[in-house]
Amino acid sequence: MSVLSDVTKKCKSAMRAGIPILFIKTNSYDLIRDIVDSEELVLLVKKINANNTAEGGKYRPYGEWKRQHPNESPKPDNWLEELDSVNTWSYPHIVTLAGKKGFDEAKLDDYIRGYISRSTDKNVRHNTAILQSSAMIIYSDNICLSDRILQYTEVIEVKYPDHNEIRELVQEKAAQFGERIEGKELERLSSELQGFTKQEAITAMNKVLTREIEETDEDGEIKWLNDEKAVKKIIQDQKAQKLHNGDQILKLITIDEDEEIGGMQELTEYIKNIREKRLLEDEDLNRRTYAVQAPKGILLCGIPGCGKSLAAKLTSKTFGLPLLQMDMGNLMGGHLGESEERMRWALSTVEAMAPCILWVDELEKGFSGAQASGNSDGGTFKRMFGSLLNWMQENKKPCFIFATANDIGGLPKEFFRSGRFDELFAVYLPTASECADIFLACINKAVNKTKEEREKMGKPPLIEEAAQKKDFYLKIVNTYLVNNERVKIVIGSDIQKIVNLALTEQCDDYEANTITQSLWKDALIQEIERCNVYGDSPENIDSIAVGYCRMLRKAFRPTSGKDILFRAKDYHIERAAQIRDNSDEDTAAIKILDRDKESQRCPYDQAVYEKLYPKINQWAADVEMIEKRRLLEG
Repeated sequence: MSVLSDVTKKCKSAMRAGIPILFIKTNSYDLIRDIVDSEELVLLVKKINANNTAEGGKYRPYGEWKRQHPNESPKPDNWLEELDSVNTWSYPHIVTLAGKKGFDEAKLDDYIRGYISRSTDKNVRHNTAILQSSAMIIYSDNICLSDRILQYTEVIEVKYPDHNEIRELVQEKAAQFGERIEGKELERLSSELQGFTKQEAITAMNKVLTREIEETDEDGEIKWLNDEKAVKKIIQDQKAQKLHNGDQILKLITIDEDEEIGGMQELTEYIKNIREKRLLEDEDLNRRTYAVQAPKGILLCGIPGCGKSLAAKLTSKTFGLPLLQMDMGNLMGGHLGESEERMRWALSTVEAMAPCILWVDELEKGFSGAQASGNSDGGTFKRMFGSLLNWMQENKKPCFIFATANDIGGLPKEFFRSGRFDELFAVYLPTASECADIFLACINKAVNKTKEEREKMGKPPLIEEAAQKKDFYLKIVNTYLVNNERVKIVIGSDIQKIVNLALTEQCDDYEANTITQSLWKDALIQEIERCNVYGDSPENIDSIAVGYCRMLRKAFRPTSGKDILFRAKDYHIERAAQIRDNSDEDTAAIKILDRDKESQRCPYDQAVYEKLYPKINQWAADVEMIEKRRLLEG
């Protein structure tokens, strides 16, 4: 069923039920005009002389009048866009009022009183019967009525066009330009236009088609059917503009084609498996054929600066689906009910744009206070939290949630219940191998970004090929990040900083010569020695240890494929009680985290292990006490 048919059906049902006012949640004037023009609610009429009255039959159906006056274009006499006295009406009207500024509630009171007075009076000449045959429509994206008026109002939600309606629109617009779109091209374009209203989809198609008329191939055929990237960019720009107009609650994130991620083999394999089976793109087919539901999403937790945001972007790139970032700060509104309304708008927009990736970044900042909410904000935050949880549980559309958090300590336990996420992933400190991968990813990105300009200059690549090997960086990690018993514990952003600073030192080479392996090694060593990194701070080391405790106790799945320093099987919650019940002298021999004696580690990994192992045991008992208290408090 089309959007127009669905809204019109709901309006007719409300009118039959005797509801005086119809509030349609939309800002689309085109939709309202189509409802009026359909004449499904009220027959449009045109006066034929100044003395027209309903009793005398001196008015004519508007369509008949238009056929007789094809060169004239006045509006029907019974379609009003301002509300005046309703007591003068001698035949049914349809009134469309836009938003809060489009009407006076006092005049709505008159309309309602006239509508409900003598409700059993069916004489078509009487004012009550005329009003009851009329349609009073108010339209806005936010409900702007007082409770007094709202009790006489039917609120009608407007859905986005479904895939079939968008497909028909695409074919119709292409036909206007003398083109036919079929098969995979039709399905791809229809999918990319999901999340637009009908008018927004028409605007996007017009931009695509009018742009490409100017770009034809040698045979005179338009190129746009074969220019997938160009078309996708036009539609993404249109979506970004749409979301920008919505208080930036949702942001369409642009993905850099040169981005790579270092490490996280388990996570990347997990995402690739979903992509290869097309569990999101073919959600409807999989559900009907195999009774398989689309994956809900993942929660990715861990240390700041270790690539969680980059992982969200590359997940979107792997799927080839739009990435929508939800800004938790912009969800909060200043008026009663506004925050909840913004949450509903955001979730309905995400559903309409499916299949897509919904990225909820730094989840703990948005919902860590949900349990305490109630006194200070009237429970607004708790209701928003409940809305999101319910949507996560009940949503059937292929919207893959990619939630990230730095610290799970303050997150409500409801997030960890079965059915919210498909997997809980932990991002631990990068191992030596992953550090080498991150170094290499940073270098590859720099080489790719400079390739075009250097080729124009007739210069060789930015860095010598020998310095674009993983073994080169693995040796640097194991030799220069470890110095005797001292270790510089780095995270991904530290490595990016080291690479950037090392490249900065080369900018004075105006000849743009290739950086040799030897020169590059010296530059990296210099920056490693003088840079402050995340692990240099004792506070950060404590924070890492606490984070490890919380993720190990919940058995989060590591994103690393191998060389995992600490494993969930070695973390024993039950020993926390023994530590609390013993004196300080007796607890020295009790360890919540067993020492892993089996693994053969490289120098960097062993040094990190030895640095963190005592810290994790030191903090484990305190973490267990806090978690037990939270459990008892419910």
